[in-house]
This record gives sequence, structure tokens and C-alpha cells, in this order.
Amino acid sequence: MPFHLNATANGSTVLEFDEDDIPAVAARINAEWGVPGKDARIGMTTYHIEGCEITFYNEWGDPCLMSSSAEGGRVLEHLFTALSKHDRV
Repeated sequence: MPFHLNATANGSTVLEFDEDDIPAVAARINAEWGVPGKDARIGMTTYHIEGCEITFYNEWGDPCLMSSSAEGGRVLEHLFTALSKHDRV
């Protein structure tokens, strides 16, 4: 599946992908920033990447990463670019 990066009306940035892409997304995060710290909660996991909180949701089989900060949005933009380049190879 192609990866989708969206900005929401409330200023959040969302990176959407298929469940089958979860291992590739995790591997790319680890390759770019190392293994991130995380806080797991029911229904979501918050990762700490580059000083930002990036939240992973997988509700109804529609996984996404979301950040509500500008810095986190830049992290997701970087991740989107890296994943999209890898997807085309």
C-alpha cells in the first residue's frame, strides 16, 4: 500500500498505512532513529522520537501514527519520505 501523510484541521499530522506495513514502518523508525522509548496504553502506544511524542493507533485495522506538534509533524514527514522511497524500490 502506498503511505499517506495528512494534516488535520486541528493541526495534527497523520501517517496512514496498512497493517501489513507495520513491520516495515517499525524497521524504518529503528533505522532512522534507533529503538524509540514508548508508553503503551490500551488502544495506543506513544513513541518518543527526536524529543517528540508520536502516537500509534490501530483501530479497526487502520493503523496510523499521529503527532499534534510541529516537530512531530516533521518527524512523520521524514518517515513518510523514507518509506515512500523504499516502497518504490
